Amino acid sequence: MRAWSAVITLALTVFVVTVTEMMPIGLLPQISAELHVSNGVAGQSVTIYGVIAGLCAPAMTSWTQRLDRRLLILGILGVFVIGNTLTALVSTYPQLLAVRLVMGLVHGLMWSIVATVAARLVPAAAAAKATAVVFSGISLALVLGVPSGAVMGAWIGWQAAFAVLAAITALTWVAAFILIPDLSPQNLRQRRALRSLLSGRGGLGVILGVTAVIVIGNYAAYTYIAPFLILDRHVPPLSVGFFLIAYGVAGVIGNFISGAAVTRAGSLRAVMFTGVMILTASLALLFLTPAGVGMTGMATVVWGMSYSALPVLLQTAILQIAVCAREAGTALYVMVFNVAIAVGSFLGAIGIDNAGSAAPILIGTAFCCVGACLTLVIRTPRQPVPGCPST
Repeated sequence: MRAWSAVITLALTVFVVTVTEMMPIGLLPQISAELHVSNGVAGQSVTIYGVIAGLCAPAMTSWTQRLDRRLLILGILGVFVIGNTLTALVSTYPQLLAVRLVMGLVHGLMWSIVATVAARLVPAAAAAKATAVVFSGISLALVLGVPSGAVMGAWIGWQAAFAVLAAITALTWVAAFILIPDLSPQNLRQRRALRSLLSGRGGLGVILGVTAVIVIGNYAAYTYIAPFLILDRHVPPLSVGFFLIAYGVAGVIGNFISGAAVTRAGSLRAVMFTGVMILTASLALLFLTPAGVGMTGMATVVWGMSYSALPVLLQTAILQIAVCAREAGTALYVMVFNVAIAVGSFLGAIGIDNAGSAAPILIGTAFCCVGACLTLVIRTPRQPVPGCPST
């Protein structure tokens, strides 16, 4: 029972970290107005965060490989408590970027270790279930955190929303301190494993390529969904949060569907191709459909369901490759994933500032279409990192 309490605490950790990363997306109009920058520039608070998180993940994972995992998680949460508190106090855009830069440093590290920590907390037979529970924190963030932040931002201000998030993060730190046991580090040869993984053996290069293209496409569109809904689909600002809630609820469903589909179908490639095709179609529908709550809402729901299924599938593929070097493999995945978020939000910024509020949706559609093509060459990895025994 204590083990599963620790797993749930990890899910809550994933929740607050994901909300911290994504909450500016639902608050862009307020941030841009109060800090006197454009929507595109305000969106770079997501870009900077993603670049730092991604590029620093492998190095941070290597540097901290000798630390107890419990202490590392407590340290990461401590940075987020301070960071969200400072975000609630900033008065200029450079201050906002500086705070998010520091949080980005530890964000990638958290993603590099959380899946392996979850697997260690429970018996081997329950490792997959524990990982799924932890990753549900992402979907819950999209269901509850980001939309709630958008609603609070509209009612009491965007900085007050971050103050509430700081309090929730502090409570998560307390839960982690009480419930997560000491976990000594394992597999200290991360540098060697990282070099082996970088060679691209076992299909890692293809998986990372698919990850990059899909995530660029998704976040080119998702980062600017609030301006798109308000300016192009004439959704009242106070209603944007409800669209984000619909996206998140659909994401929870997609998360569970993806796991069940892989188990039954037995083909990771087939499930992934289907998911990316549905994602591409939903973005195309959102771009082409006329203004109206019904069609816009339906396309948003399908978008959320199809995209949220994909990170679980991609992470599963990474763990299949790096059987005894999972933190190193996940660090590479985190690097690509977060840099792709940054690239996507940057491309979306160029689109929205130069071609209108619907341009990011079109950019996202194009990238996801390429991603669908790339999934066709995926080979489900069977071999571990060289020198690592099969399991």
